[in-house]
Amino acid sequence: MVHQNMFNLKRLTFFRRLLLKERVGALIICWVVGGLLASCSSPQYPYKIYALTGETMGTTYHIKIVLPTDKNLPENIGNEVHSCLEKIDSLMSTYQEDSELMQFNRHKEGTPFPVSEETKKVFEIAMKVAEETDGAFDITVYPLVELWGFGKREVSAPPSEDVIKQVLANVGYKKLKILPEGLKKEDTEMQCDLSAVAKGYAVDKVCELLDLKGMGSYMVEVGGEVKVKGEKLPGQPWIVGIEYPEPMSRKVFKRVQLKDYAMATSGNYRNYFIWNGKRYSHEIDPITGYPVPHTLASVSVVHRSCAFADAYATAFMVMGLEKAYKFAEEHNIPAFFIYPENGVTFSYKETSSWKNYRL
Repeated sequence: MVHQNMFNLKRLTFFRRLLLKERVGALIICWVVGGLLASCSSPQYPYKIYALTGETMGTTYHIKIVLPTDKNLPENIGNEVHSCLEKIDSLMSTYQEDSELMQFNRHKEGTPFPVSEETKKVFEIAMKVAEETDGAFDITVYPLVELWGFGKREVSAPPSEDVIKQVLANVGYKKLKILPEGLKKEDTEMQCDLSAVAKGYAVDKVCELLDLKGMGSYMVEVGGEVKVKGEKLPGQPWIVGIEYPEPMSRKVFKRVQLKDYAMATSGNYRNYFIWNGKRYSHEIDPITGYPVPHTLASVSVVHRSCAFADAYATAFMVMGLEKAYKFAEEHNIPAFFIYPENGVTFSYKETSSWKNYRL
């Protein structure tokens, strides 16, 4: 049994913004409940389903692992999962001033800044998606996120056009180079935020850990991003729900079946503010420096990698419905878009490849 006090939240991190202010993403359907580590079995199947849950990095995680009844979970698996997540947080948090990412953000030299393999990998994923989407996804948007009050900084009014232009001058993924020696800034004032890709990466890393432990069937969810392996039970796929895009709602809009894939969702229905009757979303366009003006409510993306799904979902929210839909179709990316219709109801649009995941 894993004890609750081993998973107490220790510090505020960049994931707290994702949980409390931005998005939850997916609703986990039919979780086993009743403790930090629980198991159940069905008389119909010779399997047990273990549920491992906890709090870390300012958000929650839920893991379900299916094993034959004659096998048990590997010893100490709960602590190993927690340590895996804490390590990613210590490297990539914008809320920990001593994190590797924040040390890089303060680096003002023209020389490469050495980073861990994990951080470098996340930067590589981010840069790939940035290049593919012509900068719709851009981790150098961090100063704009702070300027608009969607990070650690609190604001009482939108920034002026002059201030936005001043900050925007230091934004742009092309100002960043990934070299064998480390990360190099072409603009020493550039700063990065990995929160739109690191949570998905955390899911991938936990899955890698479970694979190394020989787990053949599981679901891993961290703060709303999900990845599964195998089937829940023979002939039964893993089922997750896409959240209804309303601030106070926890209803399911659509259910999705997954096998050996990840799903990430990005939305603008929780993290926003209204000033003089105008709504400002947390999704910042790195080209204009302003929150995106469109009304797209949420985007869900399915991918082999949860990190890539996370990044694409954010990029699509920046692009808007029509541009993102066209991109996803051209690149054969399963994507599901929810948008308001007539001001009172929501409609949806899905790419051709999404049909494989419908229920």
